[in-house]
Amino acid sequence: YDTLEFDAKVVGLVADSKEVSSLSKGDKGFLVTDKTPFYAEMGGEVGDVGLAVKGDNLIAEIKNTTKTPDGYFLHEIEAQAEISVGDTVKLSVDKATRQAVQRNHSATHILQQALKDVLGDHVAQAGSFVNAERLRFDFSHFTAMTSEEIKKTEQIVNEKIMEALPATKQEMAIEDAKKTGAKALFGEKYGDVVRVVSMGDYSVEFCGGCHVNNTAEIGLIKILSESGVSAGIRRIEAITGLNVVNYIYEKENLITKTAEILKSNPTEIDLKASSTVAEVKELQKNLDSMREKIAQSMTGNLLSDAEMVNGIAVVSADMGEGSMDELRVAGDQLKEKVTSATVIVLANRNDGKINFISLANKEAVALGAHAGMIMKEITAIAGGSGGGKPDSARGGGKEVSKLNDALSAVESIVNTQTSK
Repeated sequence: YDTLEFDAKVVGLVADSKEVSSLSKGDKGFLVTDKTPFYAEMGGEVGDVGLAVKGDNLIAEIKNTTKTPDGYFLHEIEAQAEISVGDTVKLSVDKATRQAVQRNHSATHILQQALKDVLGDHVAQAGSFVNAERLRFDFSHFTAMTSEEIKKTEQIVNEKIMEALPATKQEMAIEDAKKTGAKALFGEKYGDVVRVVSMGDYSVEFCGGCHVNNTAEIGLIKILSESGVSAGIRRIEAITGLNVVNYIYEKENLITKTAEILKSNPTEIDLKASSTVAEVKELQKNLDSMREKIAQSMTGNLLSDAEMVNGIAVVSADMGEGSMDELRVAGDQLKEKVTSATVIVLANRNDGKINFISLANKEAVALGAHAGMIMKEITAIAGGSGGGKPDSARGGGKEVSKLNDALSAVESIVNTQTSK
C-alpha cells in the first residue's frame, strides 16, 4: 500500500445490487477494477477514500472501499460523469486521509505493547477500530486503569514515537513469523504466508493493514478515554498526529475563553475558579438563609388568611421562586403551627416549571381530606402530574400561567372531599 495511484481498467459496475454496464452523473454504486491502490476495509481499519479520473475529468468520488469474500475490491462511488465498463481510469487514494489512518493504526501496535509493559503480559487485543480521526483499542484487563497507569502508557507510546523506530512490513511463512515472536490476534484465521509488521524491536505483530514507515510519522498520541466494554474487556480511545494538534488548539481556546469569563490570567484560572466557587457557595448559603427567614415570616400570615371549608382551615399560596426542598421546609413549618384540622397547599416556580406540595394533618384526614387526591387534581390543571398519601403529596406542573387556577381550585376540591 505504498503506491497511492494506479491506472486501472473498469471491469465491473454495480448499482442497486445489480451489475450494470455504465453509471451516469449522480448515480451511486460500486466500481470494480482489475487492480487498485485502495485498501479495503478489514481488520478494524476503514477502507480508503479518494478519486477516479478519466483523462482530465473527475468521474467518481470514492467514499469507501470494501472487499468481497472472493477477493473483489468494491469502490463505493458517486459518479460525477458517465463511467462505463472497459474505461481506463486513474485511481487516486486520498493521501492525507490514508496517512492519518496509518498513524492511528501504527499507534495501536505500540499501544498494545505499552499496555503489556504497564499492566502485565495478560493484556491481549480484543478488537480495534481505526479511521482518520481516532483509534479505538479493546484489550483484556479486569479493572479500570488508574490515571497514573493511563499517563504511563501514553508516555511510553510517545517515547517510542520519538525514538523514530523503523516500521517494517515483511511477508513470510507463518512458522517463521511465529519464531519472531510476532503477536497474532486470538481467533483470527491465518494462511501459510502472513505479513509481519514491526515497530523497531518494540512491537512485532501479524497485520495486513496500512502503516507508517517510521514511528516518528505518528507525531504524538493522546489518550482521550479508558472505559469498560464488558466483563474483563477495557477500551482505550486515542488520537494521533494532526488530531493531537487540533486537540491542543481546542483546549487552548477553552482555557482562553474560560479565563476571559473569569476575568483571570489563563495561567491562574484554577485559583480563580476555586475562589469563585467558594464565593458562590457562600452566596448560596446566605440566599438559603434569607429564603428560610422569608418563608418563616410568610407562614404566619398564611395561617391568619386561611379559609374555613367544612371545619377545615385551607391554606393555599404561591411562594414565588424556589426549590422543592424550600417548599417542603415552608410546609413543615406551617404544619407545626396548626392546632386544628388543616389542609396546606403550597407552590413555587423553578426554571419555568411549578413545584407543588400538599399536606393534611390527621384531623383533616379524619374529616375526609386527602392530600394525594388534591395533588392529582391541581397538577392536572397546571399541565403536570403528582400524587401521594392522604397526609402528604407532591407534584409538578409545566404551565406556569395556570398556577393561580390550580391554587384557586383547592377549596372546591376540599369541599367535595369533605362533603361526602
